Amino acid sequence: LLNGSFPGYSDSVMAPKAVCEAVQLLDTKTLKASSFPLTAVFDLDNTVWDGHGIDYFLAALVESALVKAEAQPAMVKALSKLPDLGVEALQKNTHQENAQLVLKRTTDASLAKEHRLNRKDGFYLVSAMLKGMAPKEAYRVAEIAMTQGSKLFGPLEAKFYDDPSGCSMRRMVGQLRSSGFQIYLISAGIDVLVKVAGDLLGIAPEYRLGSILEVKDDRYTGQVESTYMLKGPIVREWLEAPAYLAFGDSATSDIPFMLDAAGPAFMINPGDRFKKKDADKAKGRLVEVEYNAVEGDKP
Repeated sequence: LLNGSFPGYSDSVMAPKAVCEAVQLLDTKTLKASSFPLTAVFDLDNTVWDGHGIDYFLAALVESALVKAEAQPAMVKALSKLPDLGVEALQKNTHQENAQLVLKRTTDASLAKEHRLNRKDGFYLVSAMLKGMAPKEAYRVAEIAMTQGSKLFGPLEAKFYDDPSGCSMRRMVGQLRSSGFQIYLISAGIDVLVKVAGDLLGIAPEYRLGSILEVKDDRYTGQVESTYMLKGPIVREWLEAPAYLAFGDSATSDIPFMLDAAGPAFMINPGDRFKKKDADKAKGRLVEVEYNAVEGDKP
């Protein structure tokens, strides 16, 4: 019934334009009269924007030269696991030189897989590289990554998904907010980048959550609590009732909160694994939405 209340609803595929038009036409008064909370939950990486935000943050972090000497042991330990890098040589490097190595071994796609840090190890290493930094310093780095970019990457906000119809993800969030929806952002990305994204999209602090970086005495300890496998339980505890809308891209971390949605749940650019999981776990209820452009493509 709730899916049926979404104008033009299809349980297979909807174009971005159709989703934006449905939001504009949605009878929110009837939903409110039924005491149904107008809520929408969004993942960020590969859902609101194309790619992994932590890569953009890492590039801006290394370029800022704000990495502290306290991060050296973690970088040496992680890099020395790669077959062509020895501990002694890494220990002789400055911490800034090792930070440059981390960036290269994380983002250089021309390197063989065995010579690159994997996504999981890279995530924890970036968190460890913040050891000794003040949160306000990291926030400034995240702002630069989002709005200005680095030598390696342009600004992350230029990677927000867009559509020729004008129904970008930025517009989608804005239209939902204008229609009275409370937007929740839940990401496995580090919390400081989620804070910057929330500020950019007008989402209040209490409605956004990333992987929590530990802070003691106004300095990062290098430890982080990942939300990757916890999004479902977090959203259930966070919201008073199931969300009406949900948006995600991951067949592993996002599908739990998407399956909990009371209304339409949208798979953004899903791969075959996600489509199969939708068929197996949700009997094909999740809706496929394809974005083929980003805001930075515009002249």
